[in-house]
Amino acid sequence: MSDMLFATGGTQMSGSTVTNSGSVGVPGNLVFDGSHFVFPTTSPSGALHLNFLDTNGVLVASNALPVSGATPRIIPLGTNYLVGWLDTNDVPSLLRAALFSNGSLGSAFVIATNVSAETIALSGRQSPILAVWQSGGVVLARALNEDGAPAGETFTVASSAEPQRFPAIDTDGANHLVCWMEQNGATNQWNFYVFRNDTNFTNVAIVTFLPPVLSRARYLDADIDMYVSTNSALTNANASNHGARRRHTW
Repeated sequence: MSDMLFATGGTQMSGSTVTNSGSVGVPGNLVFDGSHFVFPTTSPSGALHLNFLDTNGVLVASNALPVSGATPRIIPLGTNYLVGWLDTNDVPSLLRAALFSNGSLGSAFVIATNVSAETIALSGRQSPILAVWQSGGVVLARALNEDGAPAGETFTVASSAEPQRFPAIDTDGANHLVCWMEQNGATNQWNFYVFRNDTNFTNVAIVTFLPPVLSRARYLDADIDMYVSTNSALTNANASNHGARRRHTW
């Protein structure tokens, strides 16, 4: 079973299919180059594609790249694009980068090894470009030239005794901001809340932000789950029976 990708655009925000149903995996990041939206995808064979959309979300071109792998990421560099991807033909997988210019992909450079899937991010509109990724439980980074060649050694973004997950990065043109998730190491990560209904509402909405199985990769589950109670007794709990718990009053 394969997936179809959809995009919306314009003032009416109506959805339209922008790629064939042959695309698989998680689509790469979406960028705007000044005239087109561009994002990479992975075909069933593992081949990578660059997809170009107009400002209404309509597909105008799809360029097949002469490489295969997973987790493609791109950033625009003027009229060119720096492409990063996970080369799954090697064990362990390699993070590679190359410049897409004038419709063709240049020489591919090895940036890192032991890279976790779906954790690659690129930042920069000109040198120095920074690539970040997760390796085991550590977020690492490396500076790149515009052609994708390494411009320095790999370094740890921020040392921590706790596992780090899913980095993201962007730049203001001078500095790079890196964000990531970090597990707190607690064996019990549940928080208990008491709801005190002072205004006689009949339902309560509950939002959760983590998948039910914490060992399951975050990108495989919804980021946010919403639940609405159908039992009015939930809004009439006696707070005094629950001791010193976190309390929210409507």
